[in-house]
Amino acid sequence: MTFIAYGATAFLEMIAWFLYIDSKYVFARFWFSTGGYWMSIFLYPVPVICEFIFLLLKGSVVFPGSWAVFQLVMGLGIWLFSGLTHILYIDPFTQFIDAREPSTCVCKAPGVLPIAEDAN
Repeated sequence: MTFIAYGATAFLEMIAWFLYIDSKYVFARFWFSTGGYWMSIFLYPVPVICEFIFLLLKGSVVFPGSWAVFQLVMGLGIWLFSGLTHILYIDPFTQFIDAREPSTCVCKAPGVLPIAEDAN
């Protein structure tokens, strides 16, 4: 469950981030403000909830109890960090993207002069 929840969101966020670094802002703006935002808030706690239910039903003595406690604590930390990062920074990020002017390529190289007829 954790692999699917984090893999689906984080893989697309990585692609969106790489495109953003390459000055292709459309997918990054879309993904960070929609899918990444909502999945990091509502999909990331699903593994934490499942581990909490497991610990309530079985306890930490039954295998893999100590691993479930570790997963619970780490998953909760990742969920809080990722969720708060998206909540706090998505509005300034989208404002930054919207404020950017579309870049147009302007060639600043000097023009090539025609070759003289007596050139050798």
